[in-house]
Amino acid sequence: MKLNPSISAIVWSLVSLYTVTAHAEVPTLFISEYLEGASNNKALELYNNTDSNLILDNYRIEIYFNGNTSAGATIKLSGTLAAGKTYVIAHSSASFADTADKTSGSLSFNGNDAVVLKNGDSILDSIGQIGSSDYWSNGSGTVSTQNMDLRRSATVTDIDPTDVFDPGAQWTDYSLDDFSDLGIYGADDGSNGDDGGDNPPITELSCDDATLAIGSVQGNGLATPLAGQQVEIGGVVTAVFPGLSGFYVQDAGDADDTTSDGIFIYAGAKTLDNVTVGDTYVVSGIAAEYYDNTQLTNPDWKQCGVGSLPAAVNVTLPVSDLSTLEALEGMLVHFDNLTINDVDDLANYGEMTLSNGRRMTPTQVAESGEAAAAIYDENRRNAIVLDEGVSGKINGTTPPYPYPGFSANNSLRVGDTVSNITGPLYYSFNQYHVSPITPVTFDSSVNPRSDYPELLNEGNIRVASFNVLNFFNGDGAGAGFPTSRGASTYEDFLKQKAKIVAALSNMQADVIGLLEIENDGYGAQSAIAELTEALSEASGQHWAYINPGVDQLGTDVITSAFIYRPDVVTPIGAAKYLDKTNSIVDENGVPLFNSDKMRPTLGQTFKLNNEKAILTTVINHLRSKGGSCGAGDDDNSLGGSGACNGTRNRAATAIAQWVSDNYADQPVLLMGDFNAYAKEDPILTLGNAGFERVNDIVGNSDSYSYVYDGLSGQLDHALANDELACAVVAVTEWHINADETSSLEYDNSYADDSLFRSSDHDPVVLELALHKLHGVGHYLRGNHHGHGYGYGHLKGKGKGHQQRGHRF
Repeated sequence: MKLNPSISAIVWSLVSLYTVTAHAEVPTLFISEYLEGASNNKALELYNNTDSNLILDNYRIEIYFNGNTSAGATIKLSGTLAAGKTYVIAHSSASFADTADKTSGSLSFNGNDAVVLKNGDSILDSIGQIGSSDYWSNGSGTVSTQNMDLRRSATVTDIDPTDVFDPGAQWTDYSLDDFSDLGIYGADDGSNGDDGGDNPPITELSCDDATLAIGSVQGNGLATPLAGQQVEIGGVVTAVFPGLSGFYVQDAGDADDTTSDGIFIYAGAKTLDNVTVGDTYVVSGIAAEYYDNTQLTNPDWKQCGVGSLPAAVNVTLPVSDLSTLEALEGMLVHFDNLTINDVDDLANYGEMTLSNGRRMTPTQVAESGEAAAAIYDENRRNAIVLDEGVSGKINGTTPPYPYPGFSANNSLRVGDTVSNITGPLYYSFNQYHVSPITPVTFDSSVNPRSDYPELLNEGNIRVASFNVLNFFNGDGAGAGFPTSRGASTYEDFLKQKAKIVAALSNMQADVIGLLEIENDGYGAQSAIAELTEALSEASGQHWAYINPGVDQLGTDVITSAFIYRPDVVTPIGAAKYLDKTNSIVDENGVPLFNSDKMRPTLGQTFKLNNEKAILTTVINHLRSKGGSCGAGDDDNSLGGSGACNGTRNRAATAIAQWVSDNYADQPVLLMGDFNAYAKEDPILTLGNAGFERVNDIVGNSDSYSYVYDGLSGQLDHALANDELACAVVAVTEWHINADETSSLEYDNSYADDSLFRSSDHDPVVLELALHKLHGVGHYLRGNHHGHGYGYGHLKGKGKGHQQRGHRF
């Protein structure tokens, strides 16, 4: 039936009225892109359509699942969003999650789940219809909320999430998992909507067109001065990266050293098959910033002829100022003889951080303050990220580095060197990157792996400390996984145990202090019992553990412990521990050792068998730098000591007094993870109390046991009191972990059963010659000759793994 003209007019009047009430002109924040991709590839892009910054703390996303009228998930926003900028929220497991402003596992819609944007209780925008469980599409079904990327194409928002929803009225559809435009509102197809305005259509390009110098587009600051404008440039294609969906163009220059002569062309979904390195092109596109890297978006290009690649600019690190690198953004650069500083992203992203030499954590080599801040600044100027030119995670693809591809037996370590690096420079995630266009050269000979600690073997006892990376054994009978920490499955636990036992066996120690072992008591099925039994079986030696006489040591889920060889040493007396109940107190009566924030300190005295020499070992695991311990406790200065420095320092004072009260006149060795670098207050406080770092005693100034954020430093220390100092023969941080990528840990698909990356901390291993000690308390009465034990089951030549016997 057809409507007569008068009825039709009434109907359209009602439709228009409905549209006015259900939609609104965009006044503030709105949803500019909706990505409903495969698996966890879910994202929302929000756009600030105002002329001022928006504080997002009162804004939130609500998701109504499967027609439910109550929100099943709420994602609160935070921070400040600048005028005309985007804010991307992605599922935390999305392949592009690393590019998002916020990630959340709750961002999980499936095409029939309504999404609502609110400011307080005010609805600003919505997608879908609350109360409906259908997949929404336009009449023809070509624009749908299921398995599509939708980009806003209308200038109104949907402020009534209960009305009938037609995605075709406001949205333009793109293919599944096309997240090429995510975070770049204003870079679509030149039409109204997700392109930032009414950009003129691109006309047919000509090689005779007048073009802007690339330096004019780059400008001499951090961002392009022509943002949002259609520009046309010309130059030689220097590199093509399909993994980045684009290519680089560089021109002859504008005679201004403060502006870059190269730029990235973001092609989006356009094919790059017709782009040839070395040929000249004219390119038209919109000048934009993508995570502070200048590029042309929505491009069109025309090949104009054969050119030649410009010479790469040689760059030496550290640069005098980061503006030196900004002036080279998009240009071909060349680096030589750099040192790998970080390999944690090698397997997942194909990236590694390089610098001129190994960069040290500032407070490893300088006290907090101006000196540490100066090192912090130099470290920032002494870094470049080498990557393979692919956006986001590799997702199952074998990383190319080192050639022919990464594996457990073909990896790279911090300390290896890299040369012959040539490629375009770009900025991403607050760091400058270079993607090589020719093979680079790796050299692992400068920092090779070592199967055994390299020590002199001239002492008569070897002592070590080792962080066992949350060694949790479930219920002790193969079940009980996942646990609160550590392995998620029994299979992962077996691999973890194999790696840790291999490290402990090859350590060739007599007494070992353990950190991060499960605090589940000392029974037959406890973690410490299982580890000790496994070590005995693997090493062919009898090992035992210290039971301090409590059900559990401390209230944390992890604790510290001692294991030892009864054929070498014998415990003397009961173990003692320090916590808040027996700590000295401050002027307000508050314990200096706050065991509510850290693990108790554990001490045990041992006697050398067949000798009368004794040694007291004290294992410590102080409060970490994570979180905050409150105003006045944290050191937030540039390059400073980080969070909870005050808590750790108070604990150090308590430890020194506790040792004095309990082990007076005895040779004492403090060991463990102090969560403080060598020049931080806790270590300095212990030094003032008479405990000297053994590294300083033997002149080992290059010590480190941990690598964090591309910086090396020592969190794991050994300190000797005056009574023990003369017996220190040698010390090493056995670099089997800190220099290795975390992708080799037990819960990763690349992991093997080797001792490498058995933890994230390196073991600290010492040789002591206790026969050198003299004085009351250092020996029990009797002779003190060597006990002549050996390690005949370990074979090989060289330092650290020869058979041990009489060594003095």
